[in-house]
Amino acid sequence: MDDKAGSLAFDTYYRIGQNRKEVIKFHISQCVDGDIDKRTCVKLAYNSCNIACLAIDIVRGRLGSNMLRNLAQPRVINQIENLARLLREEPSAQQVPWADASRKHMPVILRTMNGFAVSPVYFESNIGLTLGGQSCWANVVMRACGHKWSCTHCDFW
Repeated sequence: MDDKAGSLAFDTYYRIGQNRKEVIKFHISQCVDGDIDKRTCVKLAYNSCNIACLAIDIVRGRLGSNMLRNLAQPRVINQIENLARLLREEPSAQQVPWADASRKHMPVILRTMNGFAVSPVYFESNIGLTLGGQSCWANVVMRACGHKWSCTHCDFW
């Protein structure tokens, strides 16, 4: 973690791939220094990426929505289930390239993550992914609910 004292923006790096040779930069910014400590910001960034990847696999029919039970609020899970159903049942779903049936078995690959600690209880991230060479972006919002952080929004474009 690149951790300059007093800096409201910092980068951390995550290794991916079979040999963990590819490095993904996570860029994280804060509104006010200390709103959320940097370790928590990094943990929220990793969790946001995990939620985005799981949600895409749920939408593509690769996983069950129970995978998000401890990570996201029920309303978010219902929205993801509705999106999965809509893409499965509507012929116009062919217009969503990352949800195309030909990419169903291709892995979700993390490419970039920009996170923003908006307040002590709110963290938002934009996550760049690829699925079979097709770009996809996710927006994930995490909110503190007591001592636990939970996903309150997850959307794709």
